[in-house]
Amino acid sequence: MTTATDIASDLQLPSLPEVILRALDACHSGQSYREISRIVSADTALVTRLLALTSSALYHRGAPSHSVEQALLRLGTR
Repeated sequence: MTTATDIASDLQLPSLPEVILRALDACHSGQSYREISRIVSADTALVTRLLALTSSALYHRGAPSHSVEQALLRLGTR
């Protein structure tokens, strides 16, 4: 019989990219949106996803986000 521990030990989840880890660290340490956006901007795929998310119906507030900093302000850091 397979136990939860056996299943968990077999899981190989991908690690988060360094950019995301640095951005999360900056959020937790109270860095400015400008500094967080500078960190996030190093990963173009992440920027694309972030801007797409803030343009979605859930977060769209009249005008699209044209910068990473605007997108972060719309989403918040928590």
